[in-house]
Amino acid sequence: MTQSAVLPNFISSGINAESQSDPDNRIKWEIEFPSTPADFVPFLSTEIRIDEEGKVHHRFYRKTQNKGITLHQKSHHPDSVKEECKKNFYRNATIASSGPQELDHSVKIIDDLLKKNGHQPLSHNARNRRTRRRRQTTPDSVPLTLPFISGTVCNKIRNYIKSNKLPIRVIFTPGKKLQDIFCRSRPLDKKTCDLGNPNNCEICPRLTGTTCSTKGAIYLVTCELCGKRYCGETERSLHARLMEHRQAARNPRAHPENGVGQHYASLHPNRTPVLSFKLLDLQSKTVRRKIVEAMYILRLSPEMNDRSELSYLYKYLVDV
Repeated sequence: MTQSAVLPNFISSGINAESQSDPDNRIKWEIEFPSTPADFVPFLSTEIRIDEEGKVHHRFYRKTQNKGITLHQKSHHPDSVKEECKKNFYRNATIASSGPQELDHSVKIIDDLLKKNGHQPLSHNARNRRTRRRRQTTPDSVPLTLPFISGTVCNKIRNYIKSNKLPIRVIFTPGKKLQDIFCRSRPLDKKTCDLGNPNNCEICPRLTGTTCSTKGAIYLVTCELCGKRYCGETERSLHARLMEHRQAARNPRAHPENGVGQHYASLHPNRTPVLSFKLLDLQSKTVRRKIVEAMYILRLSPEMNDRSELSYLYKYLVDV
């Protein structure tokens, strides 16, 4: 079959001109043609066919290897969410269809998908019906956060508040799912510190007073080569913050704003860093942690802390 039998002449000539004018030989054009002029070619979530007159026909498409899994009818979601999900499927199928025949094909795909997931397909009137929601905003309404149980319970709570004209705006939060309990967002990450065996950690053997998993700490860093010190605070774990100081000491050029990195760049260039760490205090609140850090800087006068850092602490406390 020739190319012009499926594509119009102006499209085929444009593709040939584009491929010949391409200066980069590493780019290869890949063109897929249907076996017959009546067949469609898949493109993303649609199927496209160009007839001999150059008219483009398109319809909704799902890959054959697609498992057909979507929001199930028995899922732990409000009924309104399920209905809106079904309408979105039909809406996308309508947008992806160029004519009545293509629309029938697209709707059949959505009907089969919904039946497979326990839903009843929507009729023509139901999927084209537009629902208008009027948001009733009450001044001085108090937000009330409740866990979502079911659509029936939520509707009863809303109807009770509405019938009694209570100045309450209910917010239903989703509960824990199996994914939240059994899955991790980054399961392949490896922790450098295993609290079951702290000797494998780069921080715990050099840290006194606590372990590297401690958060909200005021700490002291001491250079074992010269005895000079650095005082700091962190809301994160000590492992995350103290590892940044170790990396800055190893590569000061990559961390020009780090006090420990500046110290090794000026006094110990090309030397292997030897640092020890000590926990000074624990404060969960940011303001209290900043205040305690400023007190320790004034009391200990650590050599690696510069005046600009102390001025920043003063400015932060005054602004607060």
